[in-house]
Amino acid sequence: MSSLTVFCPNARRQQIKVQPNTKIIDILEEVCKKQGYSSNEHDLVYQKKSLDLTLTFRLSGIPNNAVVDLKKLESGPRQYEKVTISLQLEDGSRLTPVDFKSDSTSLFSLLEHYSSLNPELVELKKALDERSSLETNIYPTISYLNEQIIGLKQLRLTFLKDLGLNKGRYILKFLNRKIEKDQYDNLMADFEAKLAKKLKLDEIFKKKQEELRQVPDVAPQTVSLSDTRPKFEQNLNKKPKIEEILAVDSKEPEIQIQIQNQFSNFKFPEETKGKNLNDVNELAEIERISKQPCDRMSLLFNLDENIQRMETDEISEPSDEFYDITVNDLRVMLSDLKRNQNEETPLMTKQMRELEKDRKAMKYSKIVIRIAFKNRMVLQGLFRPKELISELYKFVRESLAIDCTTEDLDFYLFSSPPKKILNEMKMTLFDADLCPAALIYFKNKSDTVPSLKENIVLKKLSEADEIVQTHVHNAIRDIKHEGLDWIEKDQKIVQNILKNSGLMGKSSGGQINQPKRENKDQDPVKNKLERFLKGPKK
Repeated sequence: MSSLTVFCPNARRQQIKVQPNTKIIDILEEVCKKQGYSSNEHDLVYQKKSLDLTLTFRLSGIPNNAVVDLKKLESGPRQYEKVTISLQLEDGSRLTPVDFKSDSTSLFSLLEHYSSLNPELVELKKALDERSSLETNIYPTISYLNEQIIGLKQLRLTFLKDLGLNKGRYILKFLNRKIEKDQYDNLMADFEAKLAKKLKLDEIFKKKQEELRQVPDVAPQTVSLSDTRPKFEQNLNKKPKIEEILAVDSKEPEIQIQIQNQFSNFKFPEETKGKNLNDVNELAEIERISKQPCDRMSLLFNLDENIQRMETDEISEPSDEFYDITVNDLRVMLSDLKRNQNEETPLMTKQMRELEKDRKAMKYSKIVIRIAFKNRMVLQGLFRPKELISELYKFVRESLAIDCTTEDLDFYLFSSPPKKILNEMKMTLFDADLCPAALIYFKNKSDTVPSLKENIVLKKLSEADEIVQTHVHNAIRDIKHEGLDWIEKDQKIVQNILKNSGLMGKSSGGQINQPKRENKDQDPVKNKLERFLKGPKK
């Protein structure tokens, strides 16, 4: 079932459950009666447009869970004008339009009026006989839009204004429907439930009106001119007593002595003796080293060697037992499922995000970057994470032979997929997502492979992987950032205060969200390095 939220003039929100065939005028009356307003003096407004009371919720164009405003009519109470009704019979013919008053004309009186004007319509006259309806199970029905009013009881208790017909010209369709007794009883039960709901809303409306009448009117209070003067003007005429002046003067020296005694015995801790207090944490040296160039250990190898090695290796298919789920597999799956359900996304400040970013960048003392050329040759070099992309271009340019042309030297580097040109020279290699290992591509203006210097040694792929394993993978540092540790300690203090004061909610489980630190097995940066290398890792 859909719902609407109506924002009332008393700053309260009233939620109304609606169905596709619920009329807008019914929504208006329900809200007004629950809040003690008159439905004739208010209107429903959605996106600065008044809603048509004759439409249903489906045809109004209002989305589900929308917020509608209840506003008072500026033109005064709503006037129920005469509406012009034309009755369409079962054979398709229409009777002469007649004017009716919408607030006092029921559908039964409308049929009586048309029956008296057209005595030759025997079917219409017979439909108003209740005995014949009960004997033949044929009931008079009036249809308007998607709503049908069936039976004489519903016709007597349904007025034109209940259908939202306040002004204008309308066509109502009349027909005799044959309905089984059980189905008719169900329809009448639904209609009785609607009547009971209306009576309950009327009682709520009366109670709201009585509550508004019982609120006493606030009588205007006379205020003397002497009371309106500021306090400092009133105190100008008062003379302070000598005892008060002496009491104030005697208290001042005590305060000064107290303040002096608080810092008289202050000493710096013995742990800081001989240390440079300007160093915020031990990561300052690592931060400085991570920006300095390192030994490139440049080498050259061929990618086709890896393909030949894969072709020569025998590919053995695993047995069927390999795909069977063991007890350990189920335990791991269950623990992952519980962790995902109980895990809440931590709220991290900008300072915490920057500290976490620095921790990841300084985790690796060196990173490896491989530059692939068009002829399947790869140039490998080691870098620091905080070095700029301009140093990467400098390394490639220094690796090219001296006899290269200007078109060979006019090149750019890019990563793929997706293709991303590395053209921001002041960006660090870590920010360019080249940490801890990356394979990028070389492209020059002449679209040829330039010659490299002779001092660059051509080695095998296994030797290149061994250098990466030794200088990058095995040199991972476990960085504990002092800034993040300080923030976590501060959060623990707040957590203890909330526990002692009883302000901590039960829904959070007594824990405060802290910045997540990836485990060694869940570190995406390390996983990227492990995919870069082949074979088992430590």
